[in-house]
Amino acid sequence: MSMVTFKKLMEFLCPCCMFVLLLLWGCFDGTEYPKDNPGWQNDPSVPLIVKKAKDLIESASVFRLPDSHKPEGNMGVAFHKKSASRTEDIDVDWTNYQLLSDKEQLMALFPIKGKTQQNAFTALSMGGQTHKRMNMVTSKLLVRQDGNDFFTGIVLTYIYDQDYYNKYGKELDALGYDFTDTHFTGFFITSRLDGTILLGRRIEDGKEAFAFRINPSASKKTECKDDSDVHDVHLFLWLNSGNVSKRSSLLDYENDSSPKCSFCGNDMEECTCVEIVVCKKCQQKIVNGKCGCPKDPDDDNETCPVCHTPKTANGCLCCQFCMMYPCMCHESIGGGNTGGNTGGNTGGNTGGNTGGNTGGNTGGNTGGNTGGNTGNSGGSTGTIGTQPAIPGTTAVKNAASKAVASVIKSYGRKDPACNVGVQEAFKNIFGSSNLPPGMTGRANEMTRAWKNNPKYWQQISLSEAQTYANKGYFVVAGYIASTGSGHVVVILPGTEKRSSNWGCKVPVTMDTGSGKRWDDKFLSDSFRPEKKNYIMYYFYKY
Repeated sequence: MSMVTFKKLMEFLCPCCMFVLLLLWGCFDGTEYPKDNPGWQNDPSVPLIVKKAKDLIESASVFRLPDSHKPEGNMGVAFHKKSASRTEDIDVDWTNYQLLSDKEQLMALFPIKGKTQQNAFTALSMGGQTHKRMNMVTSKLLVRQDGNDFFTGIVLTYIYDQDYYNKYGKELDALGYDFTDTHFTGFFITSRLDGTILLGRRIEDGKEAFAFRINPSASKKTECKDDSDVHDVHLFLWLNSGNVSKRSSLLDYENDSSPKCSFCGNDMEECTCVEIVVCKKCQQKIVNGKCGCPKDPDDDNETCPVCHTPKTANGCLCCQFCMMYPCMCHESIGGGNTGGNTGGNTGGNTGGNTGGNTGGNTGGNTGGNTGGNTGNSGGSTGTIGTQPAIPGTTAVKNAASKAVASVIKSYGRKDPACNVGVQEAFKNIFGSSNLPPGMTGRANEMTRAWKNNPKYWQQISLSEAQTYANKGYFVVAGYIASTGSGHVVVILPGTEKRSSNWGCKVPVTMDTGSGKRWDDKFLSDSFRPEKKNYIMYYFYKY
């Protein structure tokens, strides 16, 4: 071929090659969006829940991996540093997602990547044997959409050792929250977007061994625990994004005769290791959603073994992620945004649909506490609804103050009227129509009604009473007297204090009993210490 012919051929082929290359480049560019490309959000092929998930994280005031922060140690034990990874240290892979569906809820699951590898140190004592592990950690973001189009984000964290990773590490990419037919062995933790741990589970070869929660920094003594709460399981958990090998020093106390926890290094009464979740009725560990409660022959409806509420067609009403009813996953992490959605939706939908149109509409149109408070009040004037009743801390405080003033006006300052005060406080929030069981009669009758109607009243512990009140629930406490009249009070939002007579921390109360007219004192002022083991605590559910 002559040089002239070759040049002419190249002049003809080059434009064609450039056209083909440009065409191919355009094809690749149109099918995969970089993470920082705004076209990703506008792509119609991306599911709506994936877009909403990204919006949820970007609008969250804080987004952290689980935080098992403990108080500073003593006796030379290295102190714990804040262990939750900050927002700027973690990244969600939005392009690599799984779509899930469970109980009519649509969910999306995303891998979470950190700038540094998160790891964990665990010390588990069970059945008389202690196992200490340096573990690997994998986290994922799960966003779920409920029937009201409300989006909730939680973090799923998997803690596992090298043996599991070597044998079954390929399972990790596909793992969700159901470990059936998997080999996962380790700890599975669910947490809110702000790092607050909701629930942990010990999984062994795909089966649950026990569930646990993070023990509050307050001492176990201050929680007034019974011996029946103590089990043969003890777990120390420390999550950190850095090197945790120095935590092995915590175990130097195992053979120490002093009363120190061999796991966290604190005094036994100040132990900050996790708490094993137990059934509130039989005090047995909950394993695979079951406890040791015998079936009640008088119970016509099959009840959930975790929360002991009647099961529905979809099974137990307990949240599978926090093991609570009502679900605690959606609690506000930044204030207005979550509060507005929850308050507005619950207030507007429940209040409007159940007969309180004025209250419901106000609730739906107003965000935050105002929405929730007004909406719930409106709703209660119709039929009892199906949404959690969270009137808000301001509404509960105002209702209690008005109730005390009303009792003083009608009964003076000395006559016993504890039942009247509690009932008035309830009516000031939820209205006077269609009162639930437990809001009529005398103190003994009220407390028995709370106990016998789990559809309306959820029993909680003393250590939980202040927490639920501070979350905006209507919380009550009652004592059933064998002879004469019992006593009932309302637990108010506030700061609990340690009572020397009770030997533990006690919550704030409203009391209108004999010679008692207050909304700013404490449970130890309402009940004598010898009654503390016989008092029952509940929050209103609907």
